[in-house]
Amino acid sequence: MGKDMSSVAQNRAVDGGSRSVYVGHGFVRYCERESCFKLYWEPTAHGRPILYVPSPHLWPSKVPDWASGRREEILQTIQRETPQMNFVWQEVDEA
Repeated sequence: MGKDMSSVAQNRAVDGGSRSVYVGHGFVRYCERESCFKLYWEPTAHGRPILYVPSPHLWPSKVPDWASGRREEILQTIQRETPQMNFVWQEVDEA
């Protein structure tokens, strides 16, 4: 059976609170100061949830302007702050 996803909600302050990563049921919200965006995930039968990440080509059209040129930095932060989720990262290259 898959991982129990009923207790995934957690918020992690990063860099003294100017950034945060929040894992909710079916989404990861990344925020800097008062601006946020979400990436979506789904549980799987094998226990490791899949996090859908826009490809480098699609990234600028899916995130706010302030995050547009910072894909690798932001994804590294999300990965570092969500080790308990053990996400399988899947790039998405379609709108």
